[in-house]
Amino acid sequence: MFMSTITFRTAVGMVALYALAAVSGAMILVRHMANGRDGFGIITGAAILCVFSFLAVRYARIASQLRRESPSEG
Repeated sequence: MFMSTITFRTAVGMVALYALAAVSGAMILVRHMANGRDGFGIITGAAILCVFSFLAVRYARIASQLRRESPSEG
């Protein structure tokens, strides 16, 4: 149901967006760990990294499935 409402370009765009958000979470995580801080910054960075990595992989799978299902151009 969900995949019929999404196009290949949209899925690829979402992969890029979620991958950038995951990188942002990784940067927050590394910055707080390098400064020797603990607590909220590390938890936030790790949570952002995990959630957006999961979403990026999910949309990458959707995009690859849509790519296989689309008629070949040529």
